[in-house]
Amino acid sequence: MKIRENLVSNSSSTSFIIAMSKKMLAPCKHCGFAPPNLLNQLEESSVYNDNNSVDAKGMEAVEKSVGQYFGDDWSNPREKENILEQLNKYKNSDKEVAYISISNHDETLNSLLNCLVQRDDIEIIWKSIE
Repeated sequence: MKIRENLVSNSSSTSFIIAMSKKMLAPCKHCGFAPPNLLNQLEESSVYNDNNSVDAKGMEAVEKSVGQYFGDDWSNPREKENILEQLNKYKNSDKEVAYISISNHDETLNSLLNCLVQRDDIEIIWKSIE
């Protein structure tokens, strides 16, 4: 897993904070099928594409990333509060949260994310606005 010092906001990638069902990450106990794991796909693709990454996984790590990115001198302090409020909804749920970045040119990972969102396997909590 790549470690970044702050959230990425540039024209070559889009950053997301996502919540995904922990059940989605485990294979079916009957047939062994599991939907594609977006986090694994991102980690594998980061070897050849620096704009794809899992930057924080788990509530504590994501909250820390939000704190570092928005800091005290952020021009819109309410945005940080809104994100932390949204994250708080997932603290005692069956959802795993992660902060990820996906290259805008990686059609496969962008399609996978969109598919998982449409299937309600993943919820987007925050998306960087370019």
